[in-house]
Amino acid sequence: MGVFVAKRKALSMLDALMQTLGLSAFSLKGFGPLLLEGTWMTIKLAVLSLALSILLGLVGASAKL
Repeated sequence: MGVFVAKRKALSMLDALMQTLGLSAFSLKGFGPLLLEGTWMTIKLAVLSLALSILLGLVGASAKL
C-alpha cells in the first residue's frame, strides 16, 4: 500500500511540475499509475520469456549432443 501512495505522490508532483512549466497538455491525467504498472508488467513478461526461450534452447541443444 505504501508503494502505491509513493507512486501517486510522485505522479502528482510530476503533474504539478508539468503545469508549472506550461506543459499541461502532456499530463497523464490520472492514468500514470496504470501506465507505469502496464509498463512494468510488459518488462517482466519480456524478461521472463527471454529466460524461458534461452532455457528451452539450451535443453534442445543439449539433447542434440
